[in-house]
Amino acid sequence: MNKEDLLQNILNILNQVKDDKVKLQYIYDFFIENIYEDDRGEEKLKIPEKFKVLIHNIAESIDFGFVCYLNPDTMKYVKVPCEFYDGFYLEDDDDIWQEELKKVDNWDKKIKIEPLKSHESFKIMEGFVDKIPDDILKNKLLNALERRKPFANFKNLIDYSDFRQEWFKFKQLYIEEYIYDLLKEEDFFNESNMNE
Repeated sequence: MNKEDLLQNILNILNQVKDDKVKLQYIYDFFIENIYEDDRGEEKLKIPEKFKVLIHNIAESIDFGFVCYLNPDTMKYVKVPCEFYDGFYLEDDDDIWQEELKKVDNWDKKIKIEPLKSHESFKIMEGFVDKIPDDILKNKLLNALERRKPFANFKNLIDYSDFRQEWFKFKQLYIEEYIYDLLKEEDFFNESNMNE
């Protein structure tokens, strides 16, 4: 089957299910997950394969409010809650976090990776809103970002929208890119780490 026939068959399928929101959402999710590539000319983040899991895990950790310390020699990391790190000790877990920090003290080298500042998180939300094709939700989100408590307002709207999963993916990729850039500045991707 040639390209034109394939396209016509796809359009025929879409036309048949155009009134079924559930099926359209399924098709949309499938396209976004498996097929669609952003072609705006932006450079795609290309994390070397051997660092993908590490960067993904650190991104999740800092998104949950942990400060991470990465040992560039061993590629191991330790995470400590910001509340502990900032001096607001978590009484019940105090010993656990002290032990984690002792590990870091024994490292010759370490890279500290902190959670994003609120203005950086705000920038992620703005970037995501720009990508939303639903004009009604887009306007609600823009309005939410301009009001008091923009983070809570944004979260409430996204959590009950069809774009919740896309938001999580978008934010995760942004944070991974932030970590990748930080590690590049720290010369983490040097020849010795790349060849191990």
